[in-house]
Amino acid sequence: MPGPLCRSRISLLLVVTTIILTVLTAHAQNQDIAGSWQGTSQTGSRVLLRISKSDTGALQADMYYLDRQATRLPVNDLTFDGSTLKFPLTGFNGDYTGKMSAGGNTIVGTWKQDDRRGPFTFTRATTETAWSIPLAPSGHTAMAFDAHPSFEVATIKPGGPVDDSHNYLFFTEQGRHFSAKNVTLTDLIKLAYGIQPRQILNALAWAETTKFDIEAEPDTLGQPSQEQYREMYRKLLTDRFKLSIHHVKKEFSVYALEPETDGPKLTGSSGDPKESARAFVKFGPNGGFATVTFANYSMTDFARFLMQGVPDRQIVDQTGLKGKYDFSLTYAPDPLAPDAGTALDIFHAVLQQLGLKLESTKAPVDVIIIDHVEQPSAN
Repeated sequence: MPGPLCRSRISLLLVVTTIILTVLTAHAQNQDIAGSWQGTSQTGSRVLLRISKSDTGALQADMYYLDRQATRLPVNDLTFDGSTLKFPLTGFNGDYTGKMSAGGNTIVGTWKQDDRRGPFTFTRATTETAWSIPLAPSGHTAMAFDAHPSFEVATIKPGGPVDDSHNYLFFTEQGRHFSAKNVTLTDLIKLAYGIQPRQILNALAWAETTKFDIEAEPDTLGQPSQEQYREMYRKLLTDRFKLSIHHVKKEFSVYALEPETDGPKLTGSSGDPKESARAFVKFGPNGGFATVTFANYSMTDFARFLMQGVPDRQIVDQTGLKGKYDFSLTYAPDPLAPDAGTALDIFHAVLQQLGLKLESTKAPVDVIIIDHVEQPSAN
């Protein structure tokens, strides 16, 4: 039987052990990176970073520039190793690296963006100190999910002269304003229906050659989603070009977007399911490669995006995935270009980074047959 002195030492040891465990537990809790973090840049811009954990324990994060529209920007590839936090800046050439304090209430680090860099400190937000996400101006808030807008007072004019300096084509969607330069009827149908030229049958000769400039804005408040923009293009074609069509299915050689053997490497979106799908593009030096961050994207949306990089075939979503996802993809549009570096072509990038594959196969796809069309009506 231990004596009084021995019992005292045992009691003291138990007290010390309890204190150590309490300190370690508190430290572990403080080092949990999950939560809301906020900070102000040297220029006075407020940034909110929200970090959470998925069911598997993987980190997920969203960032908001509170003084610039406060759009949700998914932060992919965020890491927290020991006490060091690292993440790329969505849509920009840059990143953030910081170290969490011992108390777990601040992260002190460096914000690098393009050729600028400077100190930036995130502070853990509490219920009392947390900044709210402001409502965006009406031009930047998302259009109602169930709205069916049309273009209001669309202006259509003949396109510019066709020569080496003016024979360009582009579409822009800046805020609520839509603009198209030197586009043909075929270009508009492709955009409106998400198809390729070979899926448009019975078009008149001028559909490929006559060019137009278009300026328009929607008749409904809010920022349209991509699908709402496509709906407006379809209405514009019907109203101003008197386009009437019917659809049939025709078998074509396609690329089927499918899960790889080990399954997809995708993270479910942390945004509102009704949030518009958005893609944020960051180009490497001289445009040799690109990193695209996708927010709230369905696989149907993604297949449509991939057709920009694989123009020779339709891409058909056969993943069986019905949700919305946040993810990023780095690829080289031209892997043989001098500035492509080590970036992969789009096929291998999709496989290695997303656990998806593009399989060559044949499948029935939608084909549009033009029944009637006219040159656009006067403004």
